[in-house]
Amino acid sequence: MNKKWNPKLTVKEENDTILSYHSTIPNYTNKQEVKEPLLFDIEPYNFFRIEGHIGKNYQEAITELTTLKDNYNLPFKVIALNAQSFVGKEVDITKHQGDWDDLELDYDMSRTKVFNSTQAVINWITLNKTKIIAESLMTDATIASLKNILNEVKTLLTDDLTEFLSNYKSFYEIFKNLNILFLFHRFCLTLNRTSLSVIAEDLIDHLDEINELFLEDPFTVIYNEAFKRWDVIYKELFLSTFLQKNKGFEHKAGVTKGGTFILVYSDSSIFKKTAIPPKQLALLTTITNYNTAINLGPGSQSIKDEITATVLLTKTNFDKVLPYNPKTLKDCKEQTESIKDNLIKLASYNLSTNYPKHMQDFFIGNLSSLLQFEAITVSNENSIPEKVILADFYIPYLCCSEGGNINIIIGNQQQTIGDFDPNDFNSDDFNTN
Repeated sequence: MNKKWNPKLTVKEENDTILSYHSTIPNYTNKQEVKEPLLFDIEPYNFFRIEGHIGKNYQEAITELTTLKDNYNLPFKVIALNAQSFVGKEVDITKHQGDWDDLELDYDMSRTKVFNSTQAVINWITLNKTKIIAESLMTDATIASLKNILNEVKTLLTDDLTEFLSNYKSFYEIFKNLNILFLFHRFCLTLNRTSLSVIAEDLIDHLDEINELFLEDPFTVIYNEAFKRWDVIYKELFLSTFLQKNKGFEHKAGVTKGGTFILVYSDSSIFKKTAIPPKQLALLTTITNYNTAINLGPGSQSIKDEITATVLLTKTNFDKVLPYNPKTLKDCKEQTESIKDNLIKLASYNLSTNYPKHMQDFFIGNLSSLLQFEAITVSNENSIPEKVILADFYIPYLCCSEGGNINIIIGNQQQTIGDFDPNDFNSDDFNTN
């Protein structure tokens, strides 16, 4: 192919100057500018032909292209976009790459406060264990179980905010049940007692310290704010969002100078799986069993219900919110069926005057299948391969710039007019400060 590719160069016996993907094979050329053309002046060329990535893992392809771009200082940008639809799904927040800035600081402060407060209660209960048991405020088994639960709670507050946010919903259930647990204990300490001993009052004070943490509930505030920001961030990862904001998509097996090269892939693994981590599930079960085992005497259940009602159970609603009103949808379906029947009757009447019976049945059958209210379920037998590049495009401009804009502000200093009288000219006449 080399000798047939460019007849003019073949006549001049300059086949070794033809640029090729195979220019590095033995005996092709000895010219360095042909073997490594990107090391030389590329000003005459305005297009980078990028091929060979379709079907590859998108992360590997991005790494390879970015490495080439950076090594050769090439003027274009590479981005990858997910072709999946995010509507009605929750994207796993652990896929977030970056810092949460102020939220990181707020989380660290709240985590430290919880850690210190719970540890202080554990230390105090350990130090006064004998007195607590002697006054029948708690049993030895209760104290051991309570200390174990508090120690486990501290481990749920991970160092990494993103990791904590991804499991927050199950953490909140634990947080909520712990609140109930401490309210139970507080009530038990005052039940049927006309007066409290010093040790009982101190124990109540320490339980109140924990309860104040639940009332403040800084983690819900952090969670809500983080997901509000994440809702904006993750949508930028998807092709559908990108298409709305950037116009001029084209496919020409590469990208122009100063353009953006777009790799399209499909990855459904980024959507969050709704499952409680085993460790949190075990702790939640322990706390629930602990609360169930507490006996408050006659009318125990009604007392428990009253105490439980004081906890802000509906503070954060984690139920899936439907994008429609189910009742309205039912009414709409009934109206749709009625309209469908009338359309088919009208079509049958009109067809009967112009087409034979077998043609009428054919048209009516197709019309009925088209007028379906329920969505048709498509088989996944030929599903799109995951995490591999399906297509590429480019836009002839750089999009999605990183970092902030740099503004250069030149001050307006008041200037004075120089003295250029030829009769008394000297060098000070140029000083206008």
